[in-house]
Amino acid sequence: MNQRRFWKGSCTALCLLLAALLFLPACAGEEASVPSLKEVEKYESLFWKDRDIALEGLGFSENDIKAKMGDELVLKEKREMAGQEFRMLLHMGGVEGDFCRVLFNFSTKAEDAVWEILETLLKECKKVYGTTSSEEGSDNRISERLLTGDTSLKSSVSERWQIGKMTECILTAFRMDSGALVVQLQYYPREPFDKEE
Repeated sequence: MNQRRFWKGSCTALCLLLAALLFLPACAGEEASVPSLKEVEKYESLFWKDRDIALEGLGFSENDIKAKMGDELVLKEKREMAGQEFRMLLHMGGVEGDFCRVLFNFSTKAEDAVWEILETLLKECKKVYGTTSSEEGSDNRISERLLTGDTSLKSSVSERWQIGKMTECILTAFRMDSGALVVQLQYYPREPFDKEE
């Protein structure tokens, strides 16, 4: 009788242990969908490279360009962030066409969806990049707006991080003339900076 209880108790304990081991990874939370610090390092290494080197450094070629809009290359590449597909763009700015920014854009007409995405990305960016460098008390800060419940988008809202050796990361949302709402995550060299040779 005691042996049966022992085995029954052991089997129960083993089942509970297995369930806990299976449950723990789910509790740990999913990885952030925003670019990792390692990815940001790669962007930094390409800030001052020309167009072809920048494309190659990110693993792209001319065949990966969907469209060219002024100084921006719209890539076919999409990245899922906050449950949405963001289009990847490369901004080739500067007098010499220096590679200056990596951008991820998502466009919608649903204002509620924009704030859900912003809230998710804000949490993820804080997790990956740490404390924001945005000015405290600014009424166009995403975090301030979420606290006050002011979710109007009459003007743009943003949040900033200084990461890596020289990168400024900006999470922003704004309304275009067409009425479309854009959520954008961009990475570019912060000032003051010295151009690396």
